[in-house]
Amino acid sequence: YEFMGVNSIGIQNPESEKVWFQINEAIRNHNIPQLSGAPGTGKSAIIGDLASRLAKCCFDIHLNENFTMGVMTQFLRGVCESNMWGNMENINLLKVSVMSVISSHFQTIKTAQTIHLREFTLDNHITRMYPGVAFLCTENMVEGAAYLKKIPLSLRTLFRKTSVQLPDMANLICSILRVNGFKKPVTMSRNLVRAVTNVYKIIASNEYNKAHFYKHIIQKAVNMLSENQEAQEGLVFYSVLTEHFEYLLPTEEFLLTKSFLQQVY
Repeated sequence: YEFMGVNSIGIQNPESEKVWFQINEAIRNHNIPQLSGAPGTGKSAIIGDLASRLAKCCFDIHLNENFTMGVMTQFLRGVCESNMWGNMENINLLKVSVMSVISSHFQTIKTAQTIHLREFTLDNHITRMYPGVAFLCTENMVEGAAYLKKIPLSLRTLFRKTSVQLPDMANLICSILRVNGFKKPVTMSRNLVRAVTNVYKIIASNEYNKAHFYKHIIQKAVNMLSENQEAQEGLVFYSVLTEHFEYLLPTEEFLLTKSFLQQVY
């Protein structure tokens, strides 16, 4: 792995700095940082940004219930022998039986790191160990989701849990709009958050990724404004939102949504 420099980095805020500190403390003590939060709160982005800042190669593996113990063992051995970070996305999607077994593997790896072994045995295979190896994981928290498994106690004892929450979206969006040359970033950010929050209340749905949704809407608004710099910023967001919801909602819900957006903009 050759570090080629930092090409891009997320917006730094006190929340991300706190999580970075907790990740470093967990890794320093040979524990596994566990970032827990709702989808779209930036768990993976925080890990990726920290790896970039520290010039670490971080390999992400997106887990699901179909992962077998054999696949997980190959992943663990591969990370140990490659001197990199291994990030396990959505670890609570694994089968409980698999999580119970890998807890013993993690304990073996932690012991090898603590006593500075150059080689150790993992699942009856001689495995090399490098000092820069670390494992991290993320856990999606969705209320009432039956597909998410409870992490066994044997595995939780090796984790150092950190809750990740979305920052103040209005302030974050305001910064993004200001960077992109909007003349009224404060008003536009407040109106956007108000509009989106209330529209999803109207349609009685919480099934959306806030961060990705705002990113999509802002990007379309930026593109539209760059094509016509004389356009009113409020009308730009109104056009983008109505176009988005028109293809997403049934006719009756869309008419209610359009009426509310007209009041906002």
